[in-house]
Formats: sequence, C-alpha cells, structure tokens
Amino acid sequence: MNITKEQTGELTATIQINLQHTDLESDVTKALKDYQRKATIPGFRPGHVPFGMVKKMYGSSVMAEQVNKSVSKALNDYIEDEKIAILGHPIANIEKTGTLDFDNQTDYNFYFDIGLSPEFDLNLESVQLEYSKIIAGDKQIEETVNNMLERNPIHTHPETVGEEDEIEASIGETDHAGNEIEDGLKSEIRFKVNSVIDEESKSLFVGKTDGAEFVIDLEKALGTEKLADLVKWPAEAETSVPSSYNLIIKEIHHEEKAILNEDFFETIFPEQNITTLEAFRFKVAEGINLQLESESERHFANKAIDGVIDQIKFSLPTEFLHAWVLQNAEGKLTKEQLEEDAVQYDRTFRWQVIEGKLMEENPNLAVTKDEIRTAVKRQFFGQFMNPDQYDEDMDHRMEPIVDMILKNKDESNKIAEKIAEQKFASYIKEKAQITVKEVTYDTFIESFNKNKNDNDE
Repeated sequence: MNITKEQTGELTATIQINLQHTDLESDVTKALKDYQRKATIPGFRPGHVPFGMVKKMYGSSVMAEQVNKSVSKALNDYIEDEKIAILGHPIANIEKTGTLDFDNQTDYNFYFDIGLSPEFDLNLESVQLEYSKIIAGDKQIEETVNNMLERNPIHTHPETVGEEDEIEASIGETDHAGNEIEDGLKSEIRFKVNSVIDEESKSLFVGKTDGAEFVIDLEKALGTEKLADLVKWPAEAETSVPSSYNLIIKEIHHEEKAILNEDFFETIFPEQNITTLEAFRFKVAEGINLQLESESERHFANKAIDGVIDQIKFSLPTEFLHAWVLQNAEGKLTKEQLEEDAVQYDRTFRWQVIEGKLMEENPNLAVTKDEIRTAVKRQFFGQFMNPDQYDEDMDHRMEPIVDMILKNKDESNKIAEKIAEQKFASYIKEKAQITVKEVTYDTFIESFNKNKNDNDE
C-alpha cells in the first residue's frame, strides 16, 4: 500500500491510496474460509463446500468489502498520523478513481479530496466589540413604581360598604319564608361587591354597615358556580347548592392605591433610610438594572461571536465545503438552495474553525458533564427552589430527574450549546477590546424589533 498527498489549491488537496491485490490476499482468504465454514449449499454438508466454489460465489463481494475496510482505515490513519487538519470529511473523487473490477484488477487507486483548515493568528486582543449595558429607562421605572403601588395598597375598614369594597360575612341557609334553617348550610364567606352580577342584589350591600343583617338570594347575586366555590359545595353533591341565605356583614375591607411617601419607601425597601422620591426611583432603577444584567450578557453573547467572525480574517476552501454539504445532505438540499444561504453557511464554517482553535488553545472552554448537569438543575429547579432549601440531600434527590431529562439528546445538546456559547462569550469579553455603551431597555427593545423586522424582510 502506498499513500500520497497532492496539493490542489491553497486549502485543498487530494489523497491517493494505491492498494495492491497482495495487500489484501490474506484478509480475503481468511474471510472466504469463514464463509466456507458457515455456507449452506444444497449437496454439501455444512463446512464442506469446496473453497473454489465459495471463492467463485463470494470472491468479488468479499474483495470489495476488504478493499473498503482497508481504504477507509488507511485514509483515517494517514490523516491522523500526518496530523492533517481537515474541514468536514474527505470526499471520494469518483471521476479520478474510475470503475473498479474486483474480479480482474490486481492494482487499485483511490482518490479523496480534502479541505484543509487554514493557518491564522487568533488575535482576540485586536477584536473591537461593543457591550450594550441595558439599563432602566424612565418609562420602565415608572411602570415598576406603579406596579409596586398597586401590589402594596393601603388597607382600610370603612364604616359603610362601597362598590369597590370587599365583604366578610356569615351566612345561614333559609327556607322559602326567609327563616334560617337550624341544620341548614352555614358558612363564612368573603367576596368583592363588584363581583355581584345582579344589580338589584348589589344595591342590598352598598351603604350597609358592619353587623347589617338581611336575607338574600346569593345564587342570583353571585351565580351558581361562584357561590358553590365560596361555600365549598362538593361538585359530586346530588343536590344543587342552596340559594337563599340570611347574611350578616362581619367586616368591610377597602383597598386603594398606595401613596408615594416615606412610609411607602420603608415598606418597599426596609431600613434603607430612603426619604425622597428621587432616592426611591434610584433604588428601583438599581433593582431593574440588576435583573437586566443577564439580558445584557445574552445580547453580548449573540453579538460577540458575530463580531469575532467579522474581524478574524482567514481563507476557507469554500468550493470544497459546499460540495461536502451537498453530499451530506443526501438530496435534501439543492445547489440552488445552498447558494441562496451561502453567506450563512460560510459564517457557520468560519465560526467552527475559530471555535476549534479556541478549544485547542484553551481546553478549559470544553463543556463538561458536570456543567451540563448543574445547568439542568438551575434551569428546571432554580425557579421553584429557594437557595436556602438547596443542600446535599436535595441535590441527591434531583439526580434521577436530571438523568431522565438528559436522556433527551436534543435537550442535552441544546443545553451544552448554550453553556458553550456563554463560555466563549465570557472568554471573548475578557480578551477583546470592549466598549461599554449604556442603552435604556425601551431603546434596546425598539432597536431589537427594528433589526428583527429588517431581517424578516
């Protein structure tokens, strides 16, 4: 066997493998003898078929099989032994190899085209990138403050019931004459006056004071489903929920939007000694900015890789790579479709080359199994778990669930890719020249949507 490599371009070459019949003779004979032992042919006992007959029947197919095995192994070993950095995989050059005659040929030549990985300097220190530090804008601060005011209302107990109030009441089932039934349904209920669907019934509540007592048709006032829910009437009950009750108002609750004052500042930020609206808004902005840090990091991760691809220059064996993509597609991609998306394919190849060089120079960038498992725990359990609850016992109990999630290879690969992207982005951020630019959240979203629409068009 003889193997040679001929350079056919700056980043392409052809590997020729010359195989002699004598290189394969012992392997072919061994394989045929194995066939002889197993062959079942009418007229011959198992294992006693003449070798000549076996060779005539299976010689060509066995030779083809041994040739393919030998050539494949020789090609892979040669690339590895010679430390040839290739892109994609070798492509058999059918035109140069020609048609093979395994019955009569004693000398075989196989040709494989390869694409070579380019030599270049991965100088990340020369890459200039912008880091968009997303911060809270006036609109977002205002919306957050309003949400805080609504979530922390002022509670009062007015003397009379208003349409926006909530009532706590005791109810007792009554008969048709309005008399309370001694062993009838009794319950404590709480509901908002504006949830009363019947206007006539609603008027019975408005203006009443604590201790007011009256008979009312609560099914008419609240609806069957709402009433059954309030009195916890079992869904499987054979009879419907009673409708008429004697009702006694126990307490009236009123909520109104909180007021921006020092008491409210203390409620939201205890022991922070915030006394002015300006200081309060600043503190709110700090909290929003903390939440937006992860958004800034995600945005940078997406843009950093694009920036590196654009600024690190090197050549690619484009024609070879396109041929390799089409061959791998097995008819599912046309040349026209490839040409239409050629820019994106080329950018993908460029990043794969850069990624490979980064990994070669920095093995710690490789994603480990432990990192994947930790990411699963954070992604699927972190949102439901208080950090104080996380301990060694909890970690042990989560392991079988993590195993089950990672059985889904698509999900596992997605998580690994996300971790890799974050690790690469962090490394690029550390090495490249970064210009930090503050941008408000609203401006960022507006710009993001505009770019998305432009790309869709």
